[in-house]
Amino acid sequence: MAAKKKRTSRRKSSGRRGGWGFIAGLAGVLIVALVALQVVTQAPETEEAGPAPSRPAEQAAKPQPKPERPTASRPETTAPREAAPARPAAEPAARPAPVVAVTPQPVDRLPGVPKVSIVIDDCGYDLDLMKRFSRLRVPITFAVIPYLRHSEDSARVAWKAGKEVILHQPMEPEGYPDADPGQGALFRGMKQAEVARIVRENLESIPHVSGLNNHMGSAATADARLMALVMGEVARWRERNPGAYFLDSRTSADTVAYDTARRNGLPTAMRSVFLDHDESLDAVRDKLDELLATAESEGEAIGIGHVKPNTLTALEAMVASVGAGEFDFVFASELAR
Repeated sequence: MAAKKKRTSRRKSSGRRGGWGFIAGLAGVLIVALVALQVVTQAPETEEAGPAPSRPAEQAAKPQPKPERPTASRPETTAPREAAPARPAAEPAARPAPVVAVTPQPVDRLPGVPKVSIVIDDCGYDLDLMKRFSRLRVPITFAVIPYLRHSEDSARVAWKAGKEVILHQPMEPEGYPDADPGQGALFRGMKQAEVARIVRENLESIPHVSGLNNHMGSAATADARLMALVMGEVARWRERNPGAYFLDSRTSADTVAYDTARRNGLPTAMRSVFLDHDESLDAVRDKLDELLATAESEGEAIGIGHVKPNTLTALEAMVASVGAGEFDFVFASELAR
């Protein structure tokens, strides 16, 4: 009986020791788990968003500040990128019609050499042909009619090619309304406020415009009152656009536009030769010869042509045939004074 009680007592004691061992083992497991959890929670925060960017070797030994993690209420910020070099032609969406006139700068003028300026009127109708004109390897001044299908694109193409852009301002011709100058035209008898609005809106409708000449206008440019109103508004526009100038296309022998512009303090130039009144190729070539001869005799000359195939063909041949240093091709703005 005594032996039996002794074995029972040992079994109970052994059970108690076994229970304590189980508890001690469980505690050990919990301690190990807590240590592992602490290691995990101390890992760098940047790992959650992917590997950290590599750093230069000379900075590797320096402690770097820990970046802030983005949150819903505080977006992550990044340093601005270095600005890329400006492209020759601004994208259309990023280049609205500017307020400030944009005139290409002359390069390597030739002292004492006859100066020749080529102006191409009526841009805005045929964009494909106008692009071919813009590839001519001489300075070209493109006169763009406002509110046509390709007016703005024509101006951007010309500017991107490094050419000069002016407004081809519609004006009343003799024989109106049979001859229609189109939208945005100026007519005799208009009130001052209407003239000012039309001139201002037309100038601001063409991107990169640096001046203007008249489209048609054989009646308008002979009207002293209308020209005074027009040139007064252009002079006010020039206060914000210092490069602005006026080119008298001389569509009438009775024009007063040139003299009126000068009286209003505007740099002004005048057309010397119409290149393609007769559109035949031989006739255009003859007119280009006349233009060069005029430049030689007078020191400078301005020729006005239009976006026409034979005009382009004749110009390409002339540019290829003129010897280096014979003539100094310039923008019309460089002959305005």
